[in-house]
Amino acid sequence: MSNKNKNIRGKHKGDSTNSGKRMFLYSSVILISIVLMVAVYVAVNYSNKTGEVLSGEKKEMNETAEDLGEVSAEMLDSLITLSELSENLESKQYKFEDVVNQQLYSDHPHPTEMLSEILGMIRRHKVKWHAGGISPEEGFDAPGFVCFVINRHSKTKVADKDRYNLREILPSIQKPDIGDVVFYKHGFTMIYYEYEKEPFVVGMTPLGIVSLKYDFGPEPIGFGEVEY
Repeated sequence: MSNKNKNIRGKHKGDSTNSGKRMFLYSSVILISIVLMVAVYVAVNYSNKTGEVLSGEKKEMNETAEDLGEVSAEMLDSLITLSELSENLESKQYKFEDVVNQQLYSDHPHPTEMLSEILGMIRRHKVKWHAGGISPEEGFDAPGFVCFVINRHSKTKVADKDRYNLREILPSIQKPDIGDVVFYKHGFTMIYYEYEKEPFVVGMTPLGIVSLKYDFGPEPIGFGEVEY
């Protein structure tokens, strides 16, 4: 009887052990399943978010490529315009030595003084084109030159740091008067003058300081009023 009880207890103990093992296995399977489900959910969610991010990045890259394409086209147009101006400079120039006269000075004293100073710069050939330049010694680009001379001869004052925002700073007008600023395509920024009702412009270009016919090439895209 004692042996039988021992066998029963041993069997019961073995069943309990096996049952415990099975419970552990079941629990492990359930736990692993939950972990896998969470992992799959996270992976899918991350994939969706990554897809959204990649889609956004692709869109941004496409927009950047379009912008670069527009900039490249604009630069190409600028180079073509400059090349044409260089080749035909003689026919595009406006000879304004006789313009600086008593009548112009009487009607527009400060713009006339400015024109006289610019004429002196052209004759001396010492002031050169320099991208980003803000002084005669260093040289100028187109906006820098315009800001320099209007700061010297007009009531309008433009800080050096604002010279590339000149079109936004100067009051916009429909038609320029003598001494106002003309904004052309491709970055040409010139000062407007008239002589015997014939318009011309002066300013800095990569070819140096020049006086040009009003319609020398690129299209005028705006006018800025200068107060004298």
